[in-house]
Amino acid sequence: MPLPENWPTALDALADPGPATTTDQSGFELSQVVTRIHNLVEKIEARFGIGVANGTPIANRVYGGTGTGTAGYRQIVDGDVAAAAAIAYSKLALANSITSADIAPNTITAADVAAGALPMLVFPTSVVSGSPAASITFSPIPASFSHLELRIFGRSTAAGAYDVVALRFNGDVTNGNYWGQQVYAVGTSVSTQELSGTTSYATIGSVPGAGAGSSAWFGQAACRIMGYTTGFYKPFDAASFHASNIGAGNLQFRVIGGLWSLTSVVTSITVLPGGGNWAVGTQASLLGYP
Repeated sequence: MPLPENWPTALDALADPGPATTTDQSGFELSQVVTRIHNLVEKIEARFGIGVANGTPIANRVYGGTGTGTAGYRQIVDGDVAAAAAIAYSKLALANSITSADIAPNTITAADVAAGALPMLVFPTSVVSGSPAASITFSPIPASFSHLELRIFGRSTAAGAYDVVALRFNGDVTNGNYWGQQVYAVGTSVSTQELSGTTSYATIGSVPGAGAGSSAWFGQAACRIMGYTTGFYKPFDAASFHASNIGAGNLQFRVIGGLWSLTSVVTSITVLPGGGNWAVGTQASLLGYP
């Protein structure tokens, strides 16, 4: 009698032979048993595929298809997870459970990351080219991040050896809305200054001006704005460095803390030199942080 062969659609319930079972006994006929064993082996081979590469277990790998009719131990790839798969974040063991060895190269792109989940450019880096620019504006700023960071690599066309880097939120030019405190070092001297709401912008640093020793002199500044989407006043902190020439007394470093005393959500940021325009070659970037 034919023996049951339900696998792989169902599990088989197979009777085991006893000491007195003969090879011609019904249900244990030798030809039927051998045929069934052969059929099962062929099914298993078809299920696991062929190929000698990666045929033994390897750390940080899973066993799966490597091509049509082939299989082996390999890295997890994007196609292994269904597009609509609902994997609960809480089920992931986050302490060093996923390493770079678990993910095939170039399989995760920006489209795979939820908005605001990682630090990233809010806008492409703005570069001044062709002719000087009065200002650089980032707008509209999405509310999908928690914090912002503005980065400047620049030079001003102002006549002096240096010019301040100014910042405005939402185009606000009201003198009494920007406050700050700065510590700055020039040469061996360190000074402090209160920026007491008398300008139409927030000072976040300084960069070389047209009076610097060479047009190759550029400076840098970075400003962090925390909680830009909240209904509170908007604090910020910044640091900058520039040199206007070689030699003592020509290097300037500033650390600044400040406040925009409005509760509005920040939807645009404008950065400009305090006196001149941005020289050609100036760059500005705005990053968002979770």
